[in-house]
Amino acid sequence: MEYEDRFLKAINIRAFETTLLNLYDKGKLNGTVHTCIGQELSPVLLNSYLVDDDFIVSNHRGHGHFIARNSGKEKGLMAEIMGKKIGCSGGYGGSQHTVEDNFLTNGIQGGMTPIAAGIAFYNKTNNNGIVVAYIGDGTLGQGVLYESINCAAAYGLPLLFILEDNKIAQSTPTKSFINGNLRNRFEGFGLKYYESDSADVNSLDNCLREAVNTCRSEKKPSIVRIHSYRLKPHSKGDDNRPEEVISELSEKDVLNILFKDQRKFGDFFKERIEHFSSLAKDLEKEETLKFSEQVKPINFSIGSNDTKKYLLDENSPNISYNNLIYESLKLQFEKNKETIIIGEDISNSLELGYKSYGGAFKVTKDMSDLFPGRVLNTPISEQLIVGFISGYSIKAGRSIAEIMFGDFLTLCLDQIIQHASKFEFMYNGKVKCPILIRTPMGGKRGYGPTHSQSIEKHFLGIPNFGVIALNHRIDPNYILEEIYQNKSTPMLLIENKILYTLKVNEPKLKGYDYSFDSMKYPNLFITPIDDAISAIVFCYGEMLSTVEKVARELLFEEEIFIKIVCPSLISEINFNTVEMENVHIVVIEEGNGYASWGSQISDYLSTNNVTTKSYYHFKNDNIIPSSKEAEINTIPGIKDLKEYILQI
Repeated sequence: MEYEDRFLKAINIRAFETTLLNLYDKGKLNGTVHTCIGQELSPVLLNSYLVDDDFIVSNHRGHGHFIARNSGKEKGLMAEIMGKKIGCSGGYGGSQHTVEDNFLTNGIQGGMTPIAAGIAFYNKTNNNGIVVAYIGDGTLGQGVLYESINCAAAYGLPLLFILEDNKIAQSTPTKSFINGNLRNRFEGFGLKYYESDSADVNSLDNCLREAVNTCRSEKKPSIVRIHSYRLKPHSKGDDNRPEEVISELSEKDVLNILFKDQRKFGDFFKERIEHFSSLAKDLEKEETLKFSEQVKPINFSIGSNDTKKYLLDENSPNISYNNLIYESLKLQFEKNKETIIIGEDISNSLELGYKSYGGAFKVTKDMSDLFPGRVLNTPISEQLIVGFISGYSIKAGRSIAEIMFGDFLTLCLDQIIQHASKFEFMYNGKVKCPILIRTPMGGKRGYGPTHSQSIEKHFLGIPNFGVIALNHRIDPNYILEEIYQNKSTPMLLIENKILYTLKVNEPKLKGYDYSFDSMKYPNLFITPIDDAISAIVFCYGEMLSTVEKVARELLFEEEIFIKIVCPSLISEINFNTVEMENVHIVVIEEGNGYASWGSQISDYLSTNNVTTKSYYHFKNDNIIPSSKEAEINTIPGIKDLKEYILQI
């Protein structure tokens, strides 16, 4: 029989998942189990045409994809589903979050498609591998899917989408929300479109072979729509389809027909059921994951003891801060040959006869000319941008995404929270995703309510995700070097819009000592040399410039001294070296104060039983207006801080 070996592999998958359902009925499994029973043949046929360099990203219904790709590794998969420490993800991932070489699954619908695009970009430039992204018909409602398809077509990526169209998304028939012609939809993006039916084995096999070969040889994206038939519930026992529908599907199922027609296939199925049942009994004896390890803090380790090299002052070059960031990026690109940066409008288009551009705030300038093929313009697709760079970084190491305005980061939350920040943890250290997201933040430029916010608080407290705010006293060369030394942690770099315009050789405050501690992402302390302090002011980012101006005015007008504490890493609070007992504490930040960085300082004081003379938090709890005068009066500024310190 022509397909006998592949039929046996498909039956093996069915036996595995049938065993899972039996285990669930016996209370042996926790959480959820999404089986692909009825859809096993497609990944088996596809895998016949894949090579080692090919990469697969899958979804919540990924057991069959895993086993077809990783034959002989069913033990690791079953151990993972049973929550065992020897599982492929160490018991952290469970049924939906599995990992093997060049294979990843995640349970967020469509969320892996931009990651697939990033991996495909790496493969296109480094090997002859393609990337396979499995999706279901329910995913056709996800916008990020179309961002990914558009990008794949625009960049000419060797990315093959496999659409397993089983006509039902959990409990809703997909015909109720899919409109228009799907072929036209995908071909409209420039994808090569294939269509087949899993009940026609020969046709499906030929279709998959042609799609893989075309994708590999032409290095262009394609999609195969497979009409498939899920025979079991979405998960466990939540099937609301009529019995006659399920019965009809079962009767035309290829494997069920084989069981009826040839006894050897049914015998093999029973044999594999016994095998996996025995395996499950053996795995019950293995150690279960009982505690979730805390994700380690990011900066609580020593960096350089030569802290003077961090400092920018009157001895620094006479250039604006955005130019210094540009020089720092160039240096990292020269040192790290595989690093890339992607974003909206960040490269030049000189070959098209256009004038140079290089970013809305001119940070990347001519880098696209200096580093051809490594500075990439993207469509307006922020979720795609972060997912793409995540996929690329998994293969190539630290790379950079630029988000044009910090306000637009809200569109990236899914890729940050559900993907990049979780990968290392939920895949038990087998996957590193060291992305760097750069973005301009803040107001005072008149851009109005959706382009002037300071929303970094929404990204604080995400496990395994660092947030750094640059200020005009710290050299971004040092910060970028430390970020690149970190080979695993995804990071967000806040670059304030006003900071871009400041000169890096600003004179220091007279009568004050400037020092950094020796943390990798250090705290800056600006301390009176000989005089007692009236208050300690905590700030970060460009707000440091405001606080320094207040300190200068207080010194020359009132002979009042304050101490300034300005961290670079704001996603972790570590002020153990600051003496705060019986001192007035003032916190000032540009954004909303509820559950913010400033709130964390209050929590730090309370947790560590610090008795202060007073505590006050300057923040902005309003929407940023476009009117220049209203904007200045909305964001905490020099007048507010000065008046308060005089009052206390």
